[in-house]
This record gives sequence, structure tokens and C-alpha cells, in this order.
Amino acid sequence: MLRDVHIYFNKLDRIAHMFINDRLKDTELSRGLFFYILELSHQDGVSLQKLSRMVFVDKANTTRAVAKLTELGYVFRKENECDLRSSKIFLTQLGKNAAIKIEEIFLEWRNLISDGLTDNEQKIVLDISNKLYENAYKYYCSLDDKK
Repeated sequence: MLRDVHIYFNKLDRIAHMFINDRLKDTELSRGLFFYILELSHQDGVSLQKLSRMVFVDKANTTRAVAKLTELGYVFRKENECDLRSSKIFLTQLGKNAAIKIEEIFLEWRNLISDGLTDNEQKIVLDISNKLYENAYKYYCSLDDKK
């Protein structure tokens, strides 16, 4: 049964990315970039290392994404005063505006996929999804312990 849940989550994720990319087609943002903006909108001024952990990708991917976002004007890097070997990543005003648009797109998506669900059913889905995420996140964190 859990296998079926995984398949549905995977399919939902793929369709969600198509939906989001369609809504962002008039921007330079793509599937690989908008999550960085979204995460920075919740916690601006983080290191590449922390940003990588926030989006669950390796530092090399984050470095490429931040370079592209910098080139497009969505983020800027500022030297970390505590550690001169690293920098912190911040959203520009363009990035902040994009974050608002992305949040609106996520709300539109949530409304679309929750059509026909009662408020209680929506809460149950959220609670169960959160528990599944917490279990997966524990595993993700345990990978650092093995390094």
C-alpha cells in the first residue's frame, strides 16, 4: 500500500512541476531554480551549504543554481563576515517579488488539487504528509551522521 502512496506522490510532484513551470513560463525561472527562491524567502542570508540542505541537493548544484539566479538578478552574494571563505545568499527585490508570485502559484495548485476535499480531509492529508516527511527527514539527517 505504501508503494502506491509513493507512486501517487511522485506523479503529483511531476504534475505540480509542470503546473508551476507553466505559470512561470514568462520568467527565466524553471523547476530547478524556484525552490531556491522559495527557501530564501523563508530564510534569507544563508550559506551555500545551508541552502543546499534546505533544498536537498548537493553543493555543486546549489553553486550552479545560485550563479544562474545571480546572473538573472534574483539573488546576490555577500561575504560572510564570520568566515571569509564563504558567502551568504540574499534575495534581491526581483527575487522577493518572484517569491510572492511562487507562493501564489503554490496556493493556486493547492486549491486545484484539494478541490472536493472537506476542511477535515485537507487537515488529515496535511497531518499524514507531515509525518511522512518527518520520517524521511530523519533518514536524510542520519546520512550526515554516516559521513
